[in-house]
Amino acid sequence: MKYELKIDFLETGRLLFPKQDDGYIHRKKVPFLIVAQAYEGHYEITVGTRRELVLSEGEAFVAPSNTDLTIRHRINPATGRMKIRFMHIRATAWNCTDLCDLIELPEKLTANECRSAIRFLRDCEKADRFPDPLLRETAATAAAMNMLVFLLNRSIPLLRNEESFPEALNTLRPALDAMGNPEKNFRIPELAKRCAMSRAGFYRLFSRTFHCSPAEYVLKQKIRKAAMLFQRNPECSIKETAETCGFSNQFHFSRKFKEQTGISPTAFLANLLRERSSRR
Repeated sequence: MKYELKIDFLETGRLLFPKQDDGYIHRKKVPFLIVAQAYEGHYEITVGTRRELVLSEGEAFVAPSNTDLTIRHRINPATGRMKIRFMHIRATAWNCTDLCDLIELPEKLTANECRSAIRFLRDCEKADRFPDPLLRETAATAAAMNMLVFLLNRSIPLLRNEESFPEALNTLRPALDAMGNPEKNFRIPELAKRCAMSRAGFYRLFSRTFHCSPAEYVLKQKIRKAAMLFQRNPECSIKETAETCGFSNQFHFSRKFKEQTGISPTAFLANLLRERSSRR
């Protein structure tokens, strides 16, 4: 079975928190998986409904995309600061399914595991220094793929029936391609016709495959796209982003964004700007 895995978004960086940020709590839900290591200080983190995880200095947490995160930052008392390195990856299978929907990631990487994993992050950072853009992008993508291989070796597959899922996906592909256009709203009969299925059969197969209705799927994709646009440019216009993602007005977009992510677009952007101010 070919997963047609693709890197849609990749970001690496380092953060520095001073002594006054000890205990700072960051709550968020982001459209990419996170690997973040505190090599000075440590994290206390809750992922989804799991118990709080207290990491030791040098360990990294691994968080899947589109999951509620509560992250508490703890300063190293000896140095009076917290230093972090991170990698954000949005990877899709079959050009439509988030990789994190297919696997159960490990909660954390031990300090010993980080010694291996962090080299991929460093390779990605080094790629930024290549003058040729094609070489730069290829090297960064290779580093991200190596990180995914490392994580997949420590993950558990979530697919209950690996044979039926790609078969269903192949049947639904014409509808998924159409639903990827945020400027158009397709009704169920038209989507079913594209897949050469009855309305009831299409709805049943779609819901069983993606565990949501076609309308819910489209909404999730629109909000994920908006979050990615915000991630790339935290100073962008909320109104223009709403229009780009196919929402008729900013207020409807803001309400749906908060329903999906837990916070408003304004708060989401404020968190991004605060995080960027801690980068070094």
